[in-house]
Amino acid sequence: MAVGLWLVGRRAATTNQPQLATWRLTLALPCLALPCLALPCLALPCLALPCLGSWLLALGSWFLMSDLDA
Repeated sequence: MAVGLWLVGRRAATTNQPQLATWRLTLALPCLALPCLALPCLALPCLALPCLGSWLLALGSWFLMSDLDA
């Protein structure tokens, strides 16, 4: 994935479109930071942040339920 990002950035830079490279890299950063979300992020980069929010919500729900069971 990093190689793909580098190629996209390199191509955009050679075609005088550095803002395109920056925009695509910004969309890909959450995917690079959270490898477990890589597949949904690769399929739909614009859903990276809601995807992260849903994972955090699920994690919070799990902690809440484990506290109630105790």
